[in-house]
Amino acid sequence: MITILSISWQHLFIVGLILGIFIIPYIFYILTLQSTLKEIKFENRTLSDGSLWLLLLPIFNLIWHFIVVNKIASSLANEARSRNLNLGEIKPGQSIGIAMCILNMIPYLNVIGFILWIVYCVKINSYRNLLSFNK
Repeated sequence: MITILSISWQHLFIVGLILGIFIIPYIFYILTLQSTLKEIKFENRTLSDGSLWLLLLPIFNLIWHFIVVNKIASSLANEARSRNLNLGEIKPGQSIGIAMCILNMIPYLNVIGFILWIVYCVKINSYRNLLSFNK
């Protein structure tokens, strides 16, 4: 009985460790998206910053991520237009974001999707910095 308990605690620890390794960076990703949306005037947002946390829901996030990428791109475009900023894209971050979403769903190509996830996160953060600097 003691060995069963010790095995279950070991498994629980390993599962928790694995979840922590994957969930913590994803939470920081959501926080980056959220802080970017907070730099955008409320009237230019096409997505509420609280709805980003729906990305943590398994299965649902596969579809929701496409919507988030499109809505953030639209919000950034609206904000750039209202501030007369040139972000270099009509829908900032949309092409990389959509490619990331698609590749993350395809086995063996999800490694490339992970790389694009990092690139997308950095790109969105750079837009946040640009908006913050040009207030």
